[in-house]
Amino acid sequence: MLNKSVLCGCLLLISSVVLAQQSLLDGVQAVESAEQNLNVAPDALKQQAKDAALQKLNQATPAEITQGIENAKTLQGKVKSLPTSSSVVEDSVKNKVKEKAAEKALELLQ
Repeated sequence: MLNKSVLCGCLLLISSVVLAQQSLLDGVQAVESAEQNLNVAPDALKQQAKDAALQKLNQATPAEITQGIENAKTLQGKVKSLPTSSSVVEDSVKNKVKEKAAEKALELLQ
């Protein structure tokens, strides 16, 4: 009787290990699948954005295209006018702070 209970206990333990192993393998496969999806997703999103932009461009009227070109030129001019180094920005900010401080000092003196 003791042998049967030990045998049943061993079989129960083995079957739970086998089920756990299968569950673990399923989990590993799910993680691998999720990683593959994450690797594919950025490319799919880029392609989807490109397709949407091309569709919008194909549906655009000549006036809308002209307006878009003008907007792009305006933005290009704004980008070119931005300071190219941090020292220029730093000097500009320092000068602005000095101006504001001088204005506040004059207000306090009056």
